[in-house]
Amino acid sequence: MDPYATVTELNAYLDEPVDNPERMLNRASRRVRGALLSAIYDRTEPDTAAALRDATLELCAWWADNGMDGSEQDGGIGDPRAWTSVAAGPISLGGGRTGGAGGGQASATAAAAARAGLPEQSYLILQQAGLTGHGPRTGPPGWWC
Repeated sequence: MDPYATVTELNAYLDEPVDNPERMLNRASRRVRGALLSAIYDRTEPDTAAALRDATLELCAWWADNGMDGSEQDGGIGDPRAWTSVAAGPISLGGGRTGGAGGGQASATAAAAARAGLPEQSYLILQQAGLTGHGPRTGPPGWWC
């Protein structure tokens, strides 16, 4: 499938160009597509196409800001519910990604975004376009057409 954004759009969105923008856009589009696996949508509908493009660009920007290209196992997003305290023998780690500036638990949106493998801003774009929050749908073949 074609990526949800173009190299021209990516270059306009980012502060600095990235190496191999085509690959980054393909990876980001695949991740956005994966986050919407059970959603039914028409990618040619203008508002939907804009949300898919914007979420893809936001993901690319997040990767670029964090020195990544999307090849990382989890896209570099991680899980906001990750450790807040871990001890193994004499080694003790605290903190971790708690999802909020003041600490505490991750917001429901941040947790949903992490489960989808997206940064929160990408997920919010899709959520506000009505593309998330849908469980798998079942029915006879062709019922959704």
